Order: sequence, then C-alpha cells, then structure tokens
Amino acid sequence: MSNKLRRILMALLAVVFCVSAFHFGKAFLEYRKGDQIYESAKEFMVTADTPVEKEEEETVLKRTHTEIDFEGMRAVNEDVIGWIQILNSPVDYPLLNATDNQYYLNHTYDRQWSSYGSIFLEPRNNPDLSEKHLVIYGHNMVNASMFGSLLEYKNQAYADSHPEITICMPDRDLTYRVFSAYTAHVDSVTYRMSFHNDASFVEMTDYMKENSVIHHDIMPEAGDQILTLSTCTPEGAKKYRFVVNAVLVAVSSK
Repeated sequence: MSNKLRRILMALLAVVFCVSAFHFGKAFLEYRKGDQIYESAKEFMVTADTPVEKEEEETVLKRTHTEIDFEGMRAVNEDVIGWIQILNSPVDYPLLNATDNQYYLNHTYDRQWSSYGSIFLEPRNNPDLSEKHLVIYGHNMVNASMFGSLLEYKNQAYADSHPEITICMPDRDLTYRVFSAYTAHVDSVTYRMSFHNDASFVEMTDYMKENSVIHHDIMPEAGDQILTLSTCTPEGAKKYRFVVNAVLVAVSSK
C-alpha cells in the first residue's frame, strides 16, 4: 500500500471516528437531559407516613404513601392528567393528554424538546380514562427509561414480579393487573378503540391472551376496562410495537 493511499485511509477513518464521537456525545447529552427533566418531575411527589394500627398488637406501625401535586404540575403543563407507575421499575412518570400522536414524541412533560418525549395517552381516549380500552405510548429508550423496560415483560419471571400498573389521578387511583405481553402489528385488533358490542370487545381480549408470550390465569370479561402500554420494538420498527396489556382490578377514590 502506497503512503498516499495509507494517508487517505487514515483521513477517512479519522472522519468516521469524529462523526461517530459527535453522534455518541449528542446522544449522551440527550439522555442526560431527559433523565434530569424527569428526575425533577418527582419533586411533585409528596411522600408521607400513614399510621396503621395492628389489632393483635398495641404498637402502631407506619407505611408510606405517595401523593402527586397535580395542581403544581398543571401549572407547568395543563396536559398532565395523571402519574403512571410500575413498582420497582423505571416506569414512574407523568401521564400526558395528547391532542395528536406527534407532539409528545419529542417534548417532555414540561414542553421541552427532547428525544425522550413523554408518556402520553392515545388521542382518541378521553382524558378522564373512562373508556373500555385505554392505550398509552412511550419511547423504548436504550437505557430502559420511559417505556424501555416494557420489553422485560417478554420474560415470565419479570412479569410475575411486576404484576401491577398504577395510574394516579387527582380524584382516584387506578390499579391494573398485567395479563399479556407480545409484539403487535400497528393495524391489529390490539389497537381497537371502539366496540359495537360485547363480542367485539371479547374478540380483542381473546387476541391479546392468545398472542401473549407470558401466561397468567387472568381472563378479562366483557364489562372490564383494558389498559395497553405500547412502545417501539426492533422487530419491524415501522409496523410493529411491543405491548403490555392489563385489566382494571381496583379503583381507590381520594
């Protein structure tokens, strides 16, 4: 190899290295910014101790509970409608009401531009979360933030240890029990939002159970409410999503 050719190759490698380093640094800063924004959101979480009396003993125990300062959050952004959480997982974020499927893909809960985006409700859903099927979207970030950890539900052990999804709202808390998880086509019955009758709803839930890669003895009924968490997947990124389905099991009024 001539010296001239060697110099050309070295120059090309240097360019490739610089471009790669630039993109890596940019991505690192984006992730750091996103983490900081959502860590600051937790300042609106107020944790307190609640005394609990045990009947068989005279001692008084304490347990912690968390309330969300929704008034404070809505002063930042009136689109905040709740807080979604999966215990002992990275899913612990404000829930946004979206008017379209684009804005909160690259804007955080406080309306800053970020590749993190937000966790947001399907625009066809009512922000009071009263409909039979709710769909919530979030990015699959490589550091497992946002909805990146949802792909862990491909593992039965993880699903068993993370069985519940909670949505806190100003007037009530909603608890959902996970019953299925799988890769879904964007045009599949998974994303059905309206139902002509009970059979149409049961067709959707049967599809969810049949395609699930995890197994639970939970069979939703026609009168239930279903929650679907949806995120991107490397398996056909444009046409497929990884979804986690859960059924409403408890409502706690405040």
